[in-house]
Amino acid sequence: MRSNTPSASAEYISQPTVRGRFAPTPSGPLHFGSLVAVPASCLDDADAGIARIVRGTDLLASTPRRILLQRLLDLPTPTYAHFPLMRAADDRKLGKQLHAPGIDIHHPAHTPVSTLAFLHQAPPAKPAGATVAHIWAWALANRHPAAVQTDA
Repeated sequence: MRSNTPSASAEYISQPTVRGRFAPTPSGPLHFGSLVAVPASCLDDADAGIARIVRGTDLLASTPRRILLQRLLDLPTPTYAHFPLMRAADDRKLGKQLHAPGIDIHHPAHTPVSTLAFLHQAPPAKPAGATVAHIWAWALANRHPAAVQTDA
């Protein structure tokens, strides 16, 4: 998730030390995809004025590469936050590749409420009649970053 709205309070977000190299794994070989996708993404973020990026902890190790590239290209460095991944019963991360369920269009507020519960944010029990905007407003007003448990 990317946002071009600066955060007034980012106590739960830290800038990692720049180290590492462009590779799919710390010891893996360089590949064309990382050499093209990462610079393009950094340039797109800078062009769009992205100030905050929220990613899964599975991408934590690649964040220093992005920051290094942003510095080398004299681009602004957004603030990064990394959150735990939701996983299936067999421990694979939920996502499009596993055809994880998307937002229920008939009850759209249930997905952010479930996500807030996963992040230990104690959301309202029943969002009956609540809109997604109401749930996000509640989340912003009642967030507790220290309660989030990382899986890194």
